[in-house]
Amino acid sequence: MGDDFFNNLRQTLSDTAEVVGKKTEELVEVQKLRSRIRTAQRQAEQDYRRLGHMVFERFVEGEAMDLELSEVCDHLIQVRNQIAAFEEELARKKGQCICPACGKANPTTAAYCMYCGAVMPEQQEEAPAAEWTQTAADSDPAAGENAEKAADAEKKEEKDAAEDAVDSPETQEDAADTVAKEKEQSFGQTDEEEQK
Repeated sequence: MGDDFFNNLRQTLSDTAEVVGKKTEELVEVQKLRSRIRTAQRQAEQDYRRLGHMVFERFVEGEAMDLELSEVCDHLIQVRNQIAAFEEELARKKGQCICPACGKANPTTAAYCMYCGAVMPEQQEEAPAAEWTQTAADSDPAAGENAEKAADAEKKEEKDAAEDAVDSPETQEDAADTVAKEKEQSFGQTDEEEQK
């Protein structure tokens, strides 16, 4: 009876090991297939990107596209311009400027790009908001309207702030002096820039 027990135990362990081995082989094969699927999907995504880049480059070069492709390409150009503007603003906030050749951020004092060696444009001091408004209005009527609305809103805020101030004679005189000084400074800067 002891031999039967051990023989049955050995047979059960052998059968179990065989089943576990087969299941392990199946699991390994399943994982290999999943890995191959992911690799093929990544390759397909890369090909889609390459195809998209080729179509976009042809659009930029002036090749005629159907309406649907043209709309997508136009939208892509707008998004790329937004990205460039955001990167420029970020660089400006960090005290840097963007290389026009490679698009990398460099210190504002750099004469040449640290990455590609291109000559960096000379950095000009930021213009006052009033001058920017005029430049924007000249280049884009919609931007001019938005800038005018922003200027009107700013004037309204200044007026509201003045009205909210304490009604004592000293506060009113101080507010009037402050507004007068700001106007003189803004007109003075405009006159200096026109003389240059």
